Amino acid sequence: MAEDEVIRGGRVPIVNGRVRIPDAPGLGVELDYDQLARGRERYRKCPYRKRDDEAQMRAQVDPNWKRILPRW
Repeated sequence: MAEDEVIRGGRVPIVNGRVRIPDAPGLGVELDYDQLARGRERYRKCPYRKRDDEAQMRAQVDPNWKRILPRW
């Protein structure tokens, strides 16, 4: 969501599947530290800590999706 963006000026534009490489050192973005602080505060107040990736995959991608861990 745009209001959650932490890069000053918005997301890095992707044009034709490519990102422009900056001429200057670094990634060419400036972080919005106020927005990062707001996100950190929202996370601190959030009561949910346990992730349920399987439920999200079933809801968003495939209702029959099942997590299978590789056997190494």
